[in-house]
Amino acid sequence: MSDLRFATDRLFPPVLDGLPEFTPDAALWSRIESARRQQLGRRRWTRAGGSLAAAAVFAAALVVLPRPTPAPVASDALAGRLQQSQALEQEWSRLDPQPALAAGMPPGSVSLRRIDAALQAAYDRGAGDEELAPLWEARNQALRVLIENRRDAVVTVRI
Repeated sequence: MSDLRFATDRLFPPVLDGLPEFTPDAALWSRIESARRQQLGRRRWTRAGGSLAAAAVFAAALVVLPRPTPAPVASDALAGRLQQSQALEQEWSRLDPQPALAAGMPPGSVSLRRIDAALQAAYDRGAGDEELAPLWEARNQALRVLIENRRDAVVTVRI
């Protein structure tokens, strides 16, 4: 026990023993709790302020950053060609559900792929109706050729 007293005397000099003792004020704990609540409230506002600042930056980015341009609306003539192309594709798929399996690629499908690539390139660069309409018409013509070739092949096989 004396070793413990010696160690504490070296760490905490006996000067502390000479300090007066007093009874704290009864309202001290309520003041400490009030100060702590205020401190926590300021922290909440600081965190909320950071969140509000992030939301403000996000809202400003929505307003300032450029928006993608909407896709151009097709004219009536171009829309008619698109619908015609869809109808031809449906007819082609009914005639030949697996065209690439039989004897390689059917005749005319290379030109159809070439036209599709040209159409995609035209859409990618934002081409107008005057450039798209002839491409859609060429695509429809290539589909008609595929359909006629398939019908001729079916007739030939049945004879």
